Amino acid sequence: MCLVVFSWKTDSKNRLTLLANRDEFFERPTESACFRGNTLSGKDLQCGGTWLGVSRQGKVAVITNFRDPPAHRASAKSRGLLVSDFLDSSCSAKDFAAQISSHRARYNPFNLLLYDGQVLISYSSQTDTFAEVAPGTHALSNHHLDSDWPKVKRVKKLFSHLLNRDKLHYPEDYLNVMEDPKQAEDSELPETGVSLEWEQRLSPIFIKSAEYGTRSTSLLLIDNQNRIRFTEKSHYPDRKSLITCDETFIVP
Repeated sequence: MCLVVFSWKTDSKNRLTLLANRDEFFERPTESACFRGNTLSGKDLQCGGTWLGVSRQGKVAVITNFRDPPAHRASAKSRGLLVSDFLDSSCSAKDFAAQISSHRARYNPFNLLLYDGQVLISYSSQTDTFAEVAPGTHALSNHHLDSDWPKVKRVKKLFSHLLNRDKLHYPEDYLNVMEDPKQAEDSELPETGVSLEWEQRLSPIFIKSAEYGTRSTSLLLIDNQNRIRFTEKSHYPDRKSLITCDETFIVP
């Protein structure tokens, strides 16, 4: 994922409400989300991992790349495998985050959100630290949780406004938040080691370009009765967008 916004323990109905955009080169082969054994997720056909998934037991994992071009290694292990590893494991979120420290150097820099049905954990490979996420509205892109990047601040504002509405239409109102194309002013852009052209291109919530852009938008709802709804909307280079997954199930 490249942008995640979520509400954690602030809603009388939903324990976790999460929206996420996956940005990637369109040529990278991908399968849309579906149940693969125990896990509901999309699949990266190039390296075999995923970016966001939820298990039938109610575990959730989301990963974002940490943008640090000098630290990138072509030979590094796929970060998406960490999501699959957690969802397929019997580890708690805290135990899994603690175990990552010993082998985080195998991967390019990343952030992980891990939920085990009880606790929501945020892990940063850059600082090699993890912590429980406090109740509230949070956003994560390709830097630290709740950074001051323009897209992070904007998506939190739009998401918070949506949550305060009296009436919501599922899933359209949620997914529409993540299709905001507004580009940040040059003066607001972070300096992350890429060119100004790429900083501009990457600054909107929803990214559009010929070869790279937002490939999918996901909505995950976990209510207080452990009912889970997962909806994925896929976006294609010809600008078509289609709901490619909409599953609801109850955690045993």
